[in-house]
Amino acid sequence: MTRVTRAQATPPPRQFSWPVSIAIVAGLIITALALPYLAHPLLYPWAVSLTGEPTLTGYWHGQVSFPQQGRQQVVMDLRAEPRGGRCSNCSPIDGEVKVCDPGRPVVYEMWGRVSDRSAARFSLNTRPSRQTPAMSPVTSLGQLDGRWPGGDTITIAANRWRPGDQPLRFQMRRTTEAAFTTVC
Repeated sequence: MTRVTRAQATPPPRQFSWPVSIAIVAGLIITALALPYLAHPLLYPWAVSLTGEPTLTGYWHGQVSFPQQGRQQVVMDLRAEPRGGRCSNCSPIDGEVKVCDPGRPVVYEMWGRVSDRSAARFSLNTRPSRQTPAMSPVTSLGQLDGRWPGGDTITIAANRWRPGDQPLRFQMRRTTEAAFTTVC
């Protein structure tokens, strides 16, 4: 009977060739870089659709009736700004909204949050844009509380800034970038 030594029973360690080692390291690096982009549609389906369904982001158009100004065109550009774990206080939505005030548009910057992954409810804060400050306090918007059932229509309630101003309610429908640029 021959005796098997420990050195004979253990196979030699596996040796990888340089091309295989480089391919493995490159694969790990690509996976690490791609993971945030792949996770984005799963974490923020209201911002990026894998199925072709409408998203909350994009361009919207509607009309709002201001008590002293009458009916005005309103266009909105909603953008997703999810920042993951890098910024716990950052807003996942930002953009701008324009009210077509007679004479010139009043442009507002906006930022806010969604209620959950479906964004059925969202809240946006507005302030006059630094580039084009609001000239008409009559068309003030204040905080916008929205409802989005997942289609091409959103409903907005604008809780205005000035004391005594009544909240405004209006609907917006999906539109194009060209309409956003040219409507006012």
